[in-house]
Amino acid sequence: MKTNIHIASAGTQSTRKVTALKKIAINFRYPLETPATFEFKNRNGFTLKAFVKAVRKGYRAIYDEAESYGVWGHGMWDLVLEGIEQVEPGVFNISVGS
Repeated sequence: MKTNIHIASAGTQSTRKVTALKKIAINFRYPLETPATFEFKNRNGFTLKAFVKAVRKGYRAIYDEAESYGVWGHGMWDLVLEGIEQVEPGVFNISVGS
């Protein structure tokens, strides 16, 4: 099952539940030469607000080690979260633009 959430409406739906799972993995691919996957835990599952917070935490870790991941072309503050897709239970791909 795929779950797509477009962030344009995040302000009004920040309490919308993305998943009830307490542990998830998020795949980070853009703007990286070396993709990364990080796991996140939240005892109440993940609302859209909690999910976005996890994405920010992941990107902070990536940008702290920018050379390791081959970050190219954009600072962290240039990035825009455009969508979320659950590719298997508890594993999410994110669509990121700039």
